[in-house]
Amino acid sequence: MGVGKTHIAQALGHLAVRQGANVRFAKTSRIVAELAGGHADRRRGRSPARRPPSAPR
Repeated sequence: MGVGKTHIAQALGHLAVRQGANVRFAKTSRIVAELAGGHADRRRGRSPARRPPSAPR
């Protein structure tokens, strides 16, 4: 539903970066898919793979 959830999340991440924090942005569906894949191939417990900042989303 288009109420601005992604926009707010990105704005908060941008503010955190400006204050010196490291942030990651990922959609919940992608995180769940990566975790489910890790369970399927016994990588459960490892963090999902990180993408380089320039990688397409």
